[in-house]
Amino acid sequence: MSDDTDIAEELADDIAYPAFHPSVIPIQIDDNTIHIRGGPWKGPIFTIQDIEEDDTIPRLVELIDGQTHVEELLDAFETEEQREEVAEALRRLQQSKAVYDLGKQEDPMYPHMAVRNRLRTRDRERLSERTVLIVNASRMGIQVAEDLFEMGVTDIGMIQPIERAAEDTSRLDQWSGFDEFDADDLEAAIEASDYVVYTATRQYPQLEQRINDIAIETETPWVPAQIFGFDGIVGPAIYPGETACYECFRERMLASVTNPTGHENYRQTLADEDHLSTVTLPAFERAIAGFLTLDLLNLLTFDMGYTVGRVVAIDSIDMGVDVDRVLKLPRCDACGEAESVDVGRFVKLDDMIEAGERIREGD
Repeated sequence: MSDDTDIAEELADDIAYPAFHPSVIPIQIDDNTIHIRGGPWKGPIFTIQDIEEDDTIPRLVELIDGQTHVEELLDAFETEEQREEVAEALRRLQQSKAVYDLGKQEDPMYPHMAVRNRLRTRDRERLSERTVLIVNASRMGIQVAEDLFEMGVTDIGMIQPIERAAEDTSRLDQWSGFDEFDADDLEAAIEASDYVVYTATRQYPQLEQRINDIAIETETPWVPAQIFGFDGIVGPAIYPGETACYECFRERMLASVTNPTGHENYRQTLADEDHLSTVTLPAFERAIAGFLTLDLLNLLTFDMGYTVGRVVAIDSIDMGVDVDRVLKLPRCDACGEAESVDVGRFVKLDDMIEAGERIREGD
């Protein structure tokens, strides 16, 4: 078997039909130089130069079209030296995520996902295996569901416990994996889900507390995205028993606001009084939903993401973004451990004899 055949077979395993990643743009600087980049700062930035100046670069760019098999691509170059150079260039382009195998991917969202180094085939399969429940009290839930379906999640349920905040879900019927639950089935729906998402454009303290309590009891991870007045809050992503719960977050937030008593009354009044409105621009809601869904890609795939133990606050007035850590409260009423029974530090010989007698007697 020739060296050329070995090279072609090795490349075919990873990039049988090489194509330039849709998020990057190959630019031919001159006849012997190609520059590839996805933007001014992020993504692949790559330059290939042919020092032999034998027309290899222009031909290579034309053949990276997603339709030409890598064996055919290599055969287009006359000398063994050229084929080795092209093979090395393809390897480096593939490693830098500038080139991918178009033949393996039918999912139109894959090219964006592939920019993230860890999101490989098995990780994408995991997205399709997760069952997500969206507890919705806003316009955001519909957008989040659509985005998750397009990213590869196949099983999404929605429940809308606040009747006056419920949205028409008919546009989600195009996906066979969508299901809508009755508002009374919140506990069962959460328990049956792998991950819960909560979206709201105003504060509903009782609902927030109930989701938190059920999530702790069922050990179900969840993440909220809410609009508090002029601020959009994404996170914290909550993993019961591992991270701060929502009550921890609420208490920490309360400690940082001006006039905590007034703030608590404000939260409760907004939840109870329908005629009171908050400023929620549709564009801002879409922005917050977008922030949430971007991190859900990590949370659902890796059970870790930017909002685990953090909240991201986006100011709708000046578009400022703040990130704050959320630590567990040592004695949280919701997730804190119950006080243990007081046990004596020293065990006397009489105690040991008494315990042995109980064991022998079968107590």
